[in-house]
Amino acid sequence: MEDEARNVYREVQDRHVLRTADVYQTEIEDGVTGYSDTLLSVVANFRNGGAPEGFNAQSMVGKSKRGEVALRLFAVIDHDTRTFVRAGFKTRGCLAVTGCASVVCSMLEGCTFDEALA
Repeated sequence: MEDEARNVYREVQDRHVLRTADVYQTEIEDGVTGYSDTLLSVVANFRNGGAPEGFNAQSMVGKSKRGEVALRLFAVIDHDTRTFVRAGFKTRGCLAVTGCASVVCSMLEGCTFDEALA
């Protein structure tokens, strides 16, 4: 029974991936000179940092076993309405991950699960 409770992964049938110069570093350089102004603006003014009080859902992804790049998303979910009430994040290792996490958290708040997956 314990394994059944932890198996909550849901495969999304239709995945949409955005890869634009606004999100990804367009040049390989030290510092921030290779990042777009749009991304740097989002990172400079990011919102939803940290775990929201009372979070009842979380996920984590990372690039390597050492954890040079990692992202944890947290959410307060209303189970009755299947809605994201609040969302937050913690990141390390990459400006683009911080920018994306901030935007994703802002987009999730107030959405139902179906709206978020769409």
